[in-house]
Amino acid sequence: RLAAYHGALVAALAEDAAKCADDYCADCWAATHARGARARHAWTGYAANASVCALCEADVARRRCDECGDDLCVACSLRIHARGKRARHAVVALREPLSDFQLNALNASHCQACDYAVADPAHGCTLCGARLCESCLLFDHDAVCAKRGGARAASMGLDPDLPTKCAVCGRRPEIRCAQCGEVYCLWMGQPRCFRQRHVKGKRADHEYVPYTLLEGLERRVAAEDAAEADRVAARRAEQQRAAAEFLAECERQEAADREHAALVDAAAEELLREQLRLERESRRGRHLRAFWRGLVSLLPGALRRSLSPPPRRDYRRD
Repeated sequence: RLAAYHGALVAALAEDAAKCADDYCADCWAATHARGARARHAWTGYAANASVCALCEADVARRRCDECGDDLCVACSLRIHARGKRARHAVVALREPLSDFQLNALNASHCQACDYAVADPAHGCTLCGARLCESCLLFDHDAVCAKRGGARAASMGLDPDLPTKCAVCGRRPEIRCAQCGEVYCLWMGQPRCFRQRHVKGKRADHEYVPYTLLEGLERRVAAEDAAEADRVAARRAEQQRAAAEFLAECERQEAADREHAALVDAAAEELLREQLRLERESRRGRHLRAFWRGLVSLLPGALRRSLSPPPRRDYRRD
């Protein structure tokens, strides 16, 4: 047990040391923490122009000492006010300010977990109804929610108020007290948490029975997940088939457009050739007429008049 505890402690310290402790906007956080070890990091939000800890200058100030006159983060406040005269200082919590719009229109309040950030109604827990900020809802609330899994159980026709965590340590329950109804976990096959609660008095005579709610729930969840995966695969196959048909139709349309363009080009070339032929014939006729007029001008007058075409008659004058 000591070796397991030491290994867990070393792993927790290594994970805490691996955190980058940098400030990001929402887009840069999503881009830099999408994969790898950083995907297990958690973020904490803060309002714009929030005050910084006066000591470490690395975290947002969430405590204010009235006697020291400093704004401190939680860790620094606990460290310097742990002993001596400073232990008697009055330390108050700092909160993000709430605007009139948030109070009146959104009915917003402060987070019930961190008691610092603004809890938007859209970020509340749908199971227990706790009003939380976005970071507490994403990273911290699942471990302490009293009705975790209740929504899934209700969707399967089960009682959503049935316990889903050990009454002592919060781990996955495997046994239930037949008399008091509380559920407990098994540690290495032993009912350690059950024995902690059933040492004295009448509880010492209680007995435990197997608690199989979560096993059946997990089987149903696995079946639902498999069915959802099949539906997703079917939708993806349908989308791929539709995309293939669309690409084929586009290729057919492009082939028809190319054929039409070829016909238009061929017709244009034929028209151009016909126009060039007519221009050549017209040019040849002009040359012949000019040659004939020159030849006629060289002949004697009587012969020239006999070869010349008769004058045109103006019928309008008649």
